[in-house]
Amino acid sequence: MSLSQHTSIDLLARRSVWYEGRHILARRASTYVALPPPMPRIARRLRFQAEPYYKCPLYTVAYEIKVNGVIGDALCGWPGEAWDCPTWPWWEGEVPWCWFSTSFITSTSASNQTTTNPSTWSTAGSSIEVIASGGGGGNGYYDLGGGGGGYSQSTSVALTPSASATFFLNVGGAGGVAGSSPDPGGNGSNAWYNGTTLAASSAGANGGAAGGNGGAGGSTTGAVGNALTYAGGQGSQNATDTGGTGGGGAGGPNGAGAASGDESNVGGTGGGGGGGGQPGAAAGSNTGSNGGNNYANTSGTGGTGDTTGSGGGNGSNGGGGGGGFGYASPGTNGSTGGTGGAGTEWSASYGSGGGGGGGGGSVSASVGGAGGAAGEYGGGGGSGGYTGFPVAAGGLAGQGIIVLTWTPASTGPGPHCCYSFVLPHPTVH
Repeated sequence: MSLSQHTSIDLLARRSVWYEGRHILARRASTYVALPPPMPRIARRLRFQAEPYYKCPLYTVAYEIKVNGVIGDALCGWPGEAWDCPTWPWWEGEVPWCWFSTSFITSTSASNQTTTNPSTWSTAGSSIEVIASGGGGGNGYYDLGGGGGGYSQSTSVALTPSASATFFLNVGGAGGVAGSSPDPGGNGSNAWYNGTTLAASSAGANGGAAGGNGGAGGSTTGAVGNALTYAGGQGSQNATDTGGTGGGGAGGPNGAGAASGDESNVGGTGGGGGGGGQPGAAAGSNTGSNGGNNYANTSGTGGTGDTTGSGGGNGSNGGGGGGGFGYASPGTNGSTGGTGGAGTEWSASYGSGGGGGGGGGSVSASVGGAGGAAGEYGGGGGSGGYTGFPVAAGGLAGQGIIVLTWTPASTGPGPHCCYSFVLPHPTVH
């Protein structure tokens, strides 16, 4: 429950009257204002203020509209669609307001799945956004990171409320397995909504390639999006020594995923930042390089490259994982790459993931470090460092995600009949 709900009790007390043992609100004109969903960065701010709980999959945010038309702060947020509001809408009649709902779909399968379109879906200003899954990092034989998944957005999409919709969403590509055999890692899968194929969908994006299969980020070619399409970041293919390379960041609402850093020594390279982020730094010595910062280029969101053998630092808020430390003399194993940061472009829970950091390399009679796993959603896995066999494992890539955003349709029980509810709060008299 938001702070605004708690502070609303006094307002309700002043506006309510006592009648036959019940608390009722005096009738007054509605202050609801019909608007399309807010611009992405404003919607992100409102979700941060009102997200009911971490990784809430579906919720509605009511927000204030200032006298000059500027969107103010969130008034309340609750799980579910608009009509699932669990408390008296205290803001109705008090301030100009609007609301929007967001559904985050993360259920994965190797086959098409079905869901039900939101019952309050409204076409005007609506948005369907998709990040495809990333490619897994190759094991140390390849020492090449996987590509990040691509991103697409379609707006003002016509969906039939409460009708069945087909979508496809899969796990991230597996990291190459450690051992005595080459393993390129698993390719990422395409993702889409409202169709049985990518081409026939309302919005869809391409998955990233496994590190050992080229590590390309999900391409915009063939992607479906009438508003935006961005590629995933490239897992570095410039590896001239034994250090592993990081995975590419996923594409996201703010731009293409960033590439991982190039490698020319035993140190692992950092993963790329998520959509619109910074590339991982190159590694030219035995120390690991830093992961790329996130889309806002926030200092420290890219994981720190390992300089002591303790492992690459983890990324945060969509930053890439740091590269592992490598050893040029036998007897000591390379350290692991850091994990890519989970993205936060939509809320504190959801966004485009950073690529995992590459594992540190070593020489014969030692083992390279394992590649770092990617951040959710859609980051590419880092590769393992190379030594000769046995080789280290590559990192797991991030799965895909589908995001629906809309302003609830003004049908059914809604803001214009809010005054008929019974107040659950105490009053003064």
